Amino acid sequence: MLLCIRMELLSRLKSLSRRDWLVAGDFNEILSDSEKSGGRRRPLWQIRRFREALASTDLHDLGYEGMSFTWCNQHPEPDTIYERLDRACADPSWRARFPNAAVRHIPVTSSDHDALLIELVNTPRFPRPKRRPFRFEAIANKIEENRIRGELEHLLAREEVFWKQRGKIHWLREGDRNTSFFHNHASIRRRTNSIHRIQNAEGRWLHEDAEIQEHIEAYFGEIFRSRNPSENDLEKGTEAISVRISEDMLLELSKPYTAEEVSLALSQMAPLKSPGPDGMPPFFFQKFWHVVRDDVISNSLQLLNNLILPFGLNHTHIALIPKCKKPTNLSQFRPISLCNVAYKIASKTIANRLKPILDAIISPCQAAFVPGRLITDNVLLAFEVNHYLNTKKWGKKGHMAVKLDISKAYDKVEWKFLEKVLVRLGFPSKLIALIMLCISSVSYSFMLCGSQFGSIVPQRGLRQGDPLSPYLFLLCTEAFSSLLQREEHSGRLQGVAVCRHAPRVSHLLFADDTLIFCQATVEAASSILDVLGTFGRASGQEINFAKSSVVYSSNTNHTIRAEVQDVLQIRADGRHDLYLGLPTVVGKSRRAVFQSIRDRVWQRISGWNERNLSQAGKEILIKAVAQAIPTCAMGCFRLPASLIKEIQSMIANFWWHSGDTKKIHWLSWHKLCKRKLHGGMGFRDLQAFNLAMLAKQLWRIISNPDRLLSRVL
Repeated sequence: MLLCIRMELLSRLKSLSRRDWLVAGDFNEILSDSEKSGGRRRPLWQIRRFREALASTDLHDLGYEGMSFTWCNQHPEPDTIYERLDRACADPSWRARFPNAAVRHIPVTSSDHDALLIELVNTPRFPRPKRRPFRFEAIANKIEENRIRGELEHLLAREEVFWKQRGKIHWLREGDRNTSFFHNHASIRRRTNSIHRIQNAEGRWLHEDAEIQEHIEAYFGEIFRSRNPSENDLEKGTEAISVRISEDMLLELSKPYTAEEVSLALSQMAPLKSPGPDGMPPFFFQKFWHVVRDDVISNSLQLLNNLILPFGLNHTHIALIPKCKKPTNLSQFRPISLCNVAYKIASKTIANRLKPILDAIISPCQAAFVPGRLITDNVLLAFEVNHYLNTKKWGKKGHMAVKLDISKAYDKVEWKFLEKVLVRLGFPSKLIALIMLCISSVSYSFMLCGSQFGSIVPQRGLRQGDPLSPYLFLLCTEAFSSLLQREEHSGRLQGVAVCRHAPRVSHLLFADDTLIFCQATVEAASSILDVLGTFGRASGQEINFAKSSVVYSSNTNHTIRAEVQDVLQIRADGRHDLYLGLPTVVGKSRRAVFQSIRDRVWQRISGWNERNLSQAGKEILIKAVAQAIPTCAMGCFRLPASLIKEIQSMIANFWWHSGDTKKIHWLSWHKLCKRKLHGGMGFRDLQAFNLAMLAKQLWRIISNPDRLLSRVL
């Protein structure tokens, strides 16, 4: 009843004025389950109605800084309940007028609610740099192509491409001239990636740009500093690796690189990816390939075949991208490397040489970046093993699943360790020298709010943004897999078999996401610690034990659990809720398990302003983003029909809603899912798509009987 009154009040307030508006205060409602801790779960219909109330009045949550919750019931544990009931919401016009507005949660001792401090900052926290680094704009090409067209069309095209590049919109069709969408998207992206303040290791907040820049340089300088593993540590960390490179592979990898391979590498790059220090995105090279072709190919082949690296080619900008919504310290940022495209062409050429042999040399437990393997392989394997643990209630021997969190995995890879791994695997010496030249000749500077600062020469680490890095990291994880397999062969570690004739699964890897399955014994726990220690000392990898967890099978004795806990020093969970973003256990309420998918779709749709998009723009957003979100889950699980219906309802509301007009659905969703040739829009029928994805997965399992997933199932 109260929610209906609030919805009516918001509608009346909106009708009073057409001007920009902001609503702030105690809404007494939450927008998602993550905004509540403790107590009974808020009914889904209530959350949905509140979302609809904000959407109908074109209000969007402004986010917050500070504590996650604004209200507490003041009861002692375990009856304490926290909720985010207070918030500030504004329409797109208000947000465009105050793009740097910030909402802070201020604790108030005399109230059970926190106060909201809304700061209306009209200027960026960091001043606009006097001299921005040069960047080639895709707009320059539009000027040439559209010169003979009318002035209006010319300006519209320039404006569209400008904001398209600024907003990183790679999927929208040519011709959507409504630049408000691009402008808003670019503004949000710029605001999200800005750092206005940061907390140092002592817990002190840094506000001045000079302090923040100094802290960034010191923090990453320490991360990229080598720990200089001893020769003995390197030997122990890689001694379990066997030679995997065959004679045929050796011949293929040793062949001279060709101009065709270089051209192919460039054509595979996304045109509007962020440029490196030279300011040139791939678009420039692709568009003017007839001009720069000879020089680029000559320089690339000099590097690839003769190991001659032009000075400055491997200098790299680092952009700090937040891992979470409101990062407070630098560990919550991901350092993304912006390499020169001229270097990335050579790097991608090497990667293209490596990809065809990865399936033969990488352990079947690793599913990332290997052609022919999918993320769904590991999701289904993890689900089967965790289901076995959850239902195993009898037997003397208990089992456990250990989920490991590796801290800054790419950034801490020791170069000596990587070189040792490449030698052990049997790679040709010239290719090893080329790879080591590519990763060890790096220098860094940082980009913050458009300004360049700092200079670091790293001693270790793989760049996130270098096309070669994912494949090199896979090769490094082979040392870890080999050590675990050696422990398994020795009998100290025994994997889990989900049924009598199934193969034992001891571990699953997806890049640095790690799950270990074994018997719940002190010996197994000690074996895992020994492997982690040996691998860590050699590779530089560090396990974050605070974020790692262990789950036991139902029949595991509590005394044994306590003994294992003493050895591992990892917290015990009732179950691992998610692995690679999907559930490891599905209980009676499938709808509750998969509600995160619905929430992700809603968060995407609620962030789009319908008034700034044409119907063509909406169509691409729906097809490329909203309907793509459930794809991975639909390849593994059959989603509840009610959940699919709700997702399709949200998408339909977005499709038909236009500014202040009512959401009249002129055609049923079933008709919109028909092909355009038959009068529809070609949208997916998610129910049918779910069944099709499951059928495809089944066919893949049947067609590849030698895959680990097929043998386990």
